[in-house]
Amino acid sequence: LISNPSVAPDLVLGMKKYEEYGCADCHIIDGVGEKGGIDLSLAGKHRSPDWHFAHLKDPQALVPDSQMPNFGLTDEDARVLTVYLLCLRKEEIPSRYVCPSPKSEISEAK
Repeated sequence: LISNPSVAPDLVLGMKKYEEYGCADCHIIDGVGEKGGIDLSLAGKHRSPDWHFAHLKDPQALVPDSQMPNFGLTDEDARVLTVYLLCLRKEEIPSRYVCPSPKSEISEAK
């Protein structure tokens, strides 16, 4: 799932943003949350990473009748939320969504 260790910090940030924006007030992941929105447990399987990013930035631009509010997410918040959604699909995360670790962290990890 996460063969690239630099995904871990983005995943943690994405989980925090999921909580911060109250996503569980409308969405379910693995049975946890409310039923107003779609179940996100498999959301990453049905759409491309770019679609998720764009939808998080402006839901109505892609789905005109979407009930999801436009939170005015920054690119960074949309990126880490996309990483979180992609991790739910249990497949590799495209490298363009992963911030590389600073060289010093990589050296220290060896």
